[in-house]
Amino acid sequence: MDALSFSPKNIEGILGSLNFEKSSCPHCGSGSFVKHGKTGLGRQRYRCRKCRKTFSETTGTPFMYSKKSLDTWSSYLFCMGGRLTLRKISKLLKMNLSTAFAWRHKILSVAETMTDTLLTETVEVSEFWFKENFKGCRKINPRYRNKNNRLLIFFLSCKDSRENILFRTVARKGGRKLDNKEVSDLLSPVVKGCKTLVTSSNLSFVSFAKGRRVKLCMPYSSNYRVKGFTLRNAEVLARAFKGFLKIFRSVASKYLSHYVNWYRIMLGKGSLPAVIMDMISCRERKLRVYEFGKVQFDGTLK
Repeated sequence: MDALSFSPKNIEGILGSLNFEKSSCPHCGSGSFVKHGKTGLGRQRYRCRKCRKTFSETTGTPFMYSKKSLDTWSSYLFCMGGRLTLRKISKLLKMNLSTAFAWRHKILSVAETMTDTLLTETVEVSEFWFKENFKGCRKINPRYRNKNNRLLIFFLSCKDSRENILFRTVARKGGRKLDNKEVSDLLSPVVKGCKTLVTSSNLSFVSFAKGRRVKLCMPYSSNYRVKGFTLRNAEVLARAFKGFLKIFRSVASKYLSHYVNWYRIMLGKGSLPAVIMDMISCRERKLRVYEFGKVQFDGTLK
């Protein structure tokens, strides 16, 4: 990683762009509150005039209850931008390995609130899957100890002719194909004004296209092949994601949606540290440490 990534100028630039200004009490929603001293880290505290509870400028964000400074958080994000391993981050920032792990997923879980981009005109949709992975799990269901019995985690990689991208985990199931409902549940809210749908040979896409009177192309099927249309763009996204995961030497399936979030941010514009820091400073924290055992492949908690 570039040594300049940790320059004070870069870190100050990110921290200076953050806005922790509170407009209401996070406990009761009242807009009437007063300043009430500072925290041990020098953060502003407030007291609500209505419920009388106190809160700080970071209450409700992933920074809540953190004993580390925002400088450390910013440095951590530069490490993520450089794709350093957790052990390297732990050593570099002098933090516990379990803390480094928790921070990664606290940060990436907040990105779950990113809105999906609408897809229009010519839309390419590639489906692919990974076998379920129980990395780090100490109690594996005996049924899944044999890898041949494990379920599959399905993804859809989508890109339209206007360069809009959708990349999501879709289902955890047996079998090698998504069904009509799974395809419809994901694509119906985001495919608008589509004229041509280019997909794999899964017949579930046929039902989706016919139901919306959309021209269908399946490059790998002789029945629906249309000259000039391919799945190249969507498949390139899928292959790049697989290459991205190889950096981490396998990923537990329950955290796959978090790595999808990371990948989606990388596909966007702007500095990864700046984008994520802005995101987690203005959105509510989603994942607490005691909830890690409840995380599902799609980012929900069981």
